[in-house]
Amino acid sequence: MYEEIEEKGQALFAHMEDFVWLYHHLGDYRSKKTLYAILNNWYRYDFTTTAQAKEYLFDDYFDLDLVSCSTEEVVVDLGAFTGDTVLSYLKNYGQDCYKRIYCYEITPKIFALLRKNLEQYRDIEFRMKGVADTEGTMFLVSNQTSASANTLGQERGEEVPVTTLDQDITEPVTLIKADIEGFEQKALEGAKHHILNDHPKLLFSVYHNNEDLWKIPQRIHQISPEYRFYLRFKKFSSLSHGDHAVRPLMEGERGPRLVRLGGLFDQGKPLPLEKLFQTQTGLPDGLGIFPPDIPVMPGLVNNPRLLLLVRG
Repeated sequence: MYEEIEEKGQALFAHMEDFVWLYHHLGDYRSKKTLYAILNNWYRYDFTTTAQAKEYLFDDYFDLDLVSCSTEEVVVDLGAFTGDTVLSYLKNYGQDCYKRIYCYEITPKIFALLRKNLEQYRDIEFRMKGVADTEGTMFLVSNQTSASANTLGQERGEEVPVTTLDQDITEPVTLIKADIEGFEQKALEGAKHHILNDHPKLLFSVYHNNEDLWKIPQRIHQISPEYRFYLRFKKFSSLSHGDHAVRPLMEGERGPRLVRLGGLFDQGKPLPLEKLFQTQTGLPDGLGIFPPDIPVMPGLVNNPRLLLLVRG
């Protein structure tokens, strides 16, 4: 656990310029505050700012102020799981608000549930394949905690065919959702022709590692600079980290506070994150002004449904 805390601190220090780039390319104040909240949690375990930034109004992926849909939508759901995202889409936009939906899932038992849950709906293509940047074969890696976190690897096991969206879908697509346990960057590379030619809305999870948060938007920008970026933080399930519960410190109890990184300290004292950002971004009034830290045992917003919503 502590190693991961240190890794996040190091990622913040090593890629501050990348996070500043993202800050400047975010499309609204709310997104900027969300980015600040997540990095503030990485930096000093602050949960006040993440609670302020949490999305309470809209479902995962479907901020109705940002994501609108029509009867001609061709939707791609990467990591369709049991159909929860598709059902949310239908609830928010209606059963007549799409032309076709493609659902990709890699786990056979989950794939069967996916088909069963969505069998009553029209024009849905079910594909038991992984999606990456090249075609081939990989192997299912099961997660002992939740099948929703199953992923792909090179160690031999149950074979899973792997494709790219550019190869697997020939018609234009209008919306791509991706939550595929760290394969989002590869899926993005394998869909770059769709992105360049079709300009679909992109709803990407960016919480699976320490680099997706800035690497995915930068790569999208390289492929098509016309995109605008929005960041939303949904679930606050991260008050537990794996098997390590995060709880308030009891009176008189002490716990580790900060991972010491040379560039984040001034004369031995930790610099507030807002001061680090201030010189490079010029934070809007109020963004960096929060109450003092609430003392907690070290924990991270590590699995928060941190979502990048991208639109033209």
